[in-house]
Amino acid sequence: MTTAPHRPTTRPRDSRGAAPLAAGAPGRRRVDRRRAAAAAGTVAAGLCLGVAAFQAALALGVPWGEAAWGGQQAQIGTGLRAASGAAAVVWVGVAATALRQGGRDTWAPVPDRWLRPATLGLTAYTALGVALNLASRSAVERALWTPTTLVLAVSLGLAATWGRRADAA
Repeated sequence: MTTAPHRPTTRPRDSRGAAPLAAGAPGRRRVDRRRAAAAAGTVAAGLCLGVAAFQAALALGVPWGEAAWGGQQAQIGTGLRAASGAAAVVWVGVAATALRQGGRDTWAPVPDRWLRPATLGLTAYTALGVALNLASRSAVERALWTPTTLVLAVSLGLAATWGRRADAA
C-alpha cells in the first residue's frame, strides 16, 4: 500500500521561522497579527505596571509631584495621594486587560466579550492623556508622560485591533 506524499498543514517558514513573503509585495513579510498583538499587549502591560508603581510611590509620599497631577508641587496633598493609590490599583487592572486582549491566558477585570471595547476605550483615554500631558505646564510631566502615553496608546490600539475577538476567546 502506498501512502500519499506528506503535505504540510501550515504555511512554510524560512530558517528564522518568519512568515512567507506576501504575494504581490516583493521584499515585505506578512505581519503575524497574533504575535504582534501579544507583543503590543505585553508592552502596554509593562508600561501600565510602571505607571502603577509610580502612582503607588506618590501615594506613599515620594516627592514626585512635579511629574504628576499637573506638576504644581513636589509633595502632593492627602487627596491626591489617595487618588494616586486608587490609580495604582486601576493601572494594574489595565495591565491585566492589555495582556488578556493581547492573547495571554491571564485574569482580566472584564469579561472576554468586553475586552476589545474596553481596550479600545483605554486606547482613547490614553490618547487623550497624550494631549493633556503635552499641554501640561510642568516640563517634567511633558517630557516623561507624553512619550509614555503615546507608546501606551499605540500599543493598546494594536492589542485592541489585532488581539483576541470575543467570538474566538
